[in-house]
Amino acid sequence: MRWLLMTMLALGIALQWPMAAPAADNSLQSFSVMVGDARRDYLLFAPPDRAPMPLVIALHGGGGNGAQ
Repeated sequence: MRWLLMTMLALGIALQWPMAAPAADNSLQSFSVMVGDARRDYLLFAPPDRAPMPLVIALHGGGGNGAQ
């Protein structure tokens, strides 16, 4: 049973490894937009193949900024 658990854990980690790779050149771009008097910075990730795909927006609170 322990062998099966360790094998499944190792397989799960191995399958996630490619997703942790850094973005390819030109696929992560930095932009900013003015909202009222505030400048909002954001990052846009677009894979090199540019195939149509859903848009994912990740919002956060806590008073940070794009540089953090």
